[in-house]
Formats: sequence, C-alpha cells, structure tokens
Amino acid sequence: MTATVQSTADVLISIWQEIFETTEITPDSDFFELGGNSLTAIKLLSQVEKIFGPETLLPEVLFSDARIKSLAAAIDLERSKKCHIA
Repeated sequence: MTATVQSTADVLISIWQEIFETTEITPDSDFFELGGNSLTAIKLLSQVEKIFGPETLLPEVLFSDARIKSLAAAIDLERSKKCHIA
C-alpha cells in the first residue's frame, strides 16, 4: 500500500473549493477574483494554520499575491525555514 502525499497547492485547492463552494479552482486562481474578502480570508488563514501550522501564511502574503501557486510557494518556503531552524 502506498501513501498519497498531497502538494501544498492541492491542499489549498481543496480548502478553496470548500470556501467558495466550487470545484473550478486551479493553481492560477486568484483568491480575490473568486470573490474572496476579509471574512473568507480569515477562514482561509485559519484552515491553513490548522493544516500547516502557525504563521505559515501571513495575511500580507495573501494580499500581495493571492494566486494559489504563489501562496503554496510561500507556505513551502516558510515550512522549509522552520525545518532548518529545528
């Protein structure tokens, strides 16, 4: 039996599908173009924190480039920094 490992982008896509109630989310999807606002941003950041840990996605990152592929890269970078510190 092999374990399935989801990429960060795939996890974000799943979160966004739940938040926006649509399956039409791609790595190029933009949070705000899909209708995201401050309330949905709080939901997103809360879910990201639950899954990836605290401070892996800061609000200013979301507001600077709100595409899934950019947010996934930012999360991966933060996680790799924390791995190197520990």
